This record gives sequence, C-alpha cells and structure tokens, in this order.
Amino acid sequence: MQRLFAKLGLGESSQERNRAQAAARKLVAAAVFETDAPQAGNDTMQADRWVSQPKAALQSLLNEPDLVTPPPLDVIQQKYGCFTEIFDRAGHHESGALRVAVKDVFAFDGHRPTAGLPSAPDWLALDPSPAIQRILSAGGRIVGTTKLSPWCYLPIEHNEFVAPPRNPAGADLLVGGSSSGSAVAVASGAVPVALGTDTGGSVRIPAALCGVLGFKPTAGRIPLEGVVPLGKTQDTIGILARKTECLSNLFAVLANDRAEFAGQAGSDLGIAVPEAIFEHADPQIVAAGARARIQLSNAGYEVADTVPLPLGALNAVAGVITGHEAGAYHFDGLVNRPDCYAPSVRDRLLVGLSIHASEYRKALETRATLRDQVLSRVFGAADFVLLPTVNCFAPKVLPGDDPDPAAISALSLELLSLNRWVNLLGLPAISIPLSLPGALPTSIQIVGRPHSDERIIEIAGIFEQTTASSN
Repeated sequence: MQRLFAKLGLGESSQERNRAQAAARKLVAAAVFETDAPQAGNDTMQADRWVSQPKAALQSLLNEPDLVTPPPLDVIQQKYGCFTEIFDRAGHHESGALRVAVKDVFAFDGHRPTAGLPSAPDWLALDPSPAIQRILSAGGRIVGTTKLSPWCYLPIEHNEFVAPPRNPAGADLLVGGSSSGSAVAVASGAVPVALGTDTGGSVRIPAALCGVLGFKPTAGRIPLEGVVPLGKTQDTIGILARKTECLSNLFAVLANDRAEFAGQAGSDLGIAVPEAIFEHADPQIVAAGARARIQLSNAGYEVADTVPLPLGALNAVAGVITGHEAGAYHFDGLVNRPDCYAPSVRDRLLVGLSIHASEYRKALETRATLRDQVLSRVFGAADFVLLPTVNCFAPKVLPGDDPDPAAISALSLELLSLNRWVNLLGLPAISIPLSLPGALPTSIQIVGRPHSDERIIEIAGIFEQTTASSN
C-alpha cells in the first residue's frame, strides 16, 4: 500500500487516503479501458498491464479489513443457506484479498452454473465470464456461488428444486430474488460484496428486503458474456454490498469504460420525485422517503416533485420484451428437457412463448418512445429520480412448501412494479438501505440518467455517512 501511496505522492492521513482511493480507482478504470482495446502485436504487454495495475489498485482500495472477522462460510451456510457451493470455507479473511460471492449463473474457471437447478445443466453453452476474470485478475477471490430462483425468473427466493436462503433480518421475512443468495451472503456478513444479475429488479429487490446496497449499472457498462440470460436486452450484472466504498471499487474493476457525467446543464444536483410514487407504499417506506428527501436537501441537492412515471405502460412493455426473449431462449429446453423447469417458471415461459414476434417488435419501438418521454418529462431538468425500491415493508415469506401460484404471481408483480422500467430504459439505479439501528429493512432507490453510475453510488454514500454520524 505504501508503494502505491508513494507512487501517487500521498501520505497516510484520512483525507489523503480518500484522495488515494479516488486516484487508484482511476488506475483501475484506465487499465480496464486500455485492455478492452488491445493493439496488434502487443498482446503480452496489454495482459501484463491488466494484471499488474488493477491488482495493485484494487488491493490498496480494499486493504482495510472488517472490524469483526466473519464466521467461516460453512457456519453461515448452516444458518442461512445462501450458497450453492463454497470454494473457500474459511473465506481467507486473513489474506486481505477481496472476498466475493457470485450468483450461480456465471461460468468461470471450469465452473458450470446451476441457474437455480439441483445441478448444472450440461447443455448450457457458456464461455468464461470476463467480469469474473476481471475480479480474479485484480486480486479478488471468489469464495462461493449463491442460490437463486430457477432461471432468474422470479423476484422472490421461491425454488421448487433447492431450499431457498433465509433472511438474516428474520426467518419469516421474504428475501426477494432472483439474486436471493447474494443478498443473504452480504447481509449475513459472509462477504462484503457479491454479484447478481438484474433484469427487472433482481438485484435491487433482495437488497432492499435484506438491508444492503443493490446496484444496477447502465446497460452495457459491465460485460454480460458468460452469464445465463433471462432477457437479453434488459439483463445487467449488478453488485450487492454493505458499503458504498467497496461497491464503488469493485465497479471500477468491472466496468467496460470510464464514464464522465456532468449533468444536464453542467450541474448534477437535481433529484426528481414522481408524483404519487409513494402513494401505495407502506407507512414505513413513506417515512423513509421523507427522511431521504431531508438528507438529500441537507447535502445540497435540489429535490422537487415531477410528473408521474407512466408505470402501467412501462411495466407492460417490459413484460412483453422479457417474456418474448426468455421464451425464445428456453424454447428448446422446454421441449426437450421439461424436467428442468419448475411450474412457477414454466408457466411464465409459456406466456412468453405466446407473444408474437410482431408484438415484440412493437414493444421495442414503444420502448424507445417511452425512454424519450421519461427522460424529458419525468427527469426534466433533473439528473436523478427518487422512489421506493418496493412498496411493502418487511413482507413475509409465502406460507407453505408449495405456495399458491396466484399468490406467487401477485407478489412478483408487486415487487417488480417499481423496478422493471429501469431495465427497460437501460438506466442505472441503486437501492439504498435506510433502516434505523435495530429496525427491519427499509429502502429507497435512486435512478440516474444513462452513465451517471458513479454519481448515484456517491449519492448512496450520503445516507451511509448520515447513519454513521447518528450512531
């Protein structure tokens, strides 16, 4: 670390360490950016730069250990059941390497993902994930893979094949999905950060219900190769974390590019709150939104009401696109390997298969129109939107081992209702926990204009600082 600080010309004070971390992030981003465009005849030099620069920078950014050493992963697994496989039961906390858990939809180092099934389907053809390779090249350690709802197609943890994970905030509380295991792994303290995927809220929903950060980047910022898809035009890799610093550092390693975001009019302090967006939220969520407005205003942001989000149209179009794309991807599997599809997922895929190609094309055209309308009217002069992640406070797990399909469908639509539009329009978003100490999880989310990813992570840090100062 001292060598890196010396390279950057900085000492070890708190202020200088913060400056060093920002500079190190730029080193990581620069190395990623350069490696994505190798020059002919110079492959070895490019590879060496990718291995050396990010590794030094990442380790310097994440070299402060947690105050409390987490228990071994098999202890957490016994208590919360969040992993499908553990590669490193001790977690190598003492090694100083960043410990990362990943949703079991990534292919890497010979690992074939289960995609929420009892075992890995041998017919899935996936190349190794470049996102995982970037973590490993930067010195991170993949300690385990995490559970999910089958094929990523439910926003709850329900899984007919595999016992779902349990929420550390309460065994009777809903975890959310489909990145359920990753949320529990972070919330339980097993790892400081985990990867998930988000097609309509599958990172942000479980993050909100488990009380951790859940970040979905702008479409295209993190490479999707090597990941089991759900809806190809709306899929994103997301990050779940306990601290914004860790989230920000990992995103710097994973991102394809370095986005410079100056705001609509050279200012990025405007936050819009769509009219009636908290109207159907439980009182605890409404209170969290009110606290968020005050905290953001105190931090210098201009928070103002704006026109309503056209959620009905946005959700309808998102449902058509995801359904058609998921149905097309799984058509062969449904025909030739029906045992790989649980009823809760099979029924949704059959609906998707009923969507005609002409309806899909019309939905894609409508998406472009809706994107322009939302950015011009809802965002207006602002660069960010504030809204709930979910309307319900501390929802309970559906009763019984075989919940009523109608109940699963109703709960799924409710959880997706405030999230699918973000993926439809390709925008970045972050779910931010706002729980008071000892309270059950509550959250809000900040959605930004395209490529404002780094800025919305910074905004999340405002709440983290406020919580720390109040403790």
